Amino acid sequence: MKKKIILTAIECFSNEGFFSTSMQRIAEECGMSKATLYKYFQSKEDLLMQVFEFTLLQMVERAKSIQLDHSLPKKERLRQRILVELQENKQYRAFLNLIFKVMPIQQNPRVMALMKRTKATFFHLHREYLLEAYGEEVEPYLWDLVMLLQGAIREYIHLLEDEQKPVNKEDVATLLASNLDQIIRNKEKPQPALSQELMYDYEGIHLGAQSKSTDQQIAEALISVQDKIAKAEMNRTEMEKVRAAYDSLRKKMTAEQPEPYLIEALCLFINSRVAIKQEIPMILALVEERRFN
Repeated sequence: MKKKIILTAIECFSNEGFFSTSMQRIAEECGMSKATLYKYFQSKEDLLMQVFEFTLLQMVERAKSIQLDHSLPKKERLRQRILVELQENKQYRAFLNLIFKVMPIQQNPRVMALMKRTKATFFHLHREYLLEAYGEEVEPYLWDLVMLLQGAIREYIHLLEDEQKPVNKEDVATLLASNLDQIIRNKEKPQPALSQELMYDYEGIHLGAQSKSTDQQIAEALISVQDKIAKAEMNRTEMEKVRAAYDSLRKKMTAEQPEPYLIEALCLFINSRVAIKQEIPMILALVEERRFN
């Protein structure tokens, strides 16, 4: 039923516009009462966010399906997966832009969490591309290659869709795949800039992730913060304050109804004494995930 509601909302939002479409209209199209609809989605904004997630994951699944075509060489599969991203981004980007209009990211922790998960989704997807095409030989440079690929695709999409540049998408996909191959085949490789340890906060939070529960990821994030506190150098009074803040953070994050604003304040207090800037976006994303699941 939830999928039916999302598909109906996509049709209504696309044909009539988000602001002109009421929850009552969507409920009627689905053959249910508005009260029943609100059992699945807390608000029209909540429905919009899940519509965006659904359309993005549809594109991801189409890109992944190419991996199953073993009649194609691995590098051709990589090229075609890049091409899918260049060709099939209009729908989810339209809903993403709408989210920014309806719910400014700076004012909405849940949107911030969604943006973190969206970025993680593309990181995860592009890691799959590279590992499937090249295997373990790229692992030392995997995150750096992901950044190069993801940044290039994003900028080409901007030129193609936002600026309407008449660029041939097939040529772009071929060029990016070829350039990646040249970088990987280059025997003179500098030291990697990114490591798995540095980018761990993007592990397991991508849309559609099933490997770890939210509670497991919260526990891991708290352990990371605790480890950094234990290694920090400060006087006894400051350490007691930080540990008290950490204890409060742990209790707030594992509460039945976590309070994101208090959690953010505690994170910022700890970060003023111990460098946990890397953990903060993940913590806020996980808290929002827990609140709305």
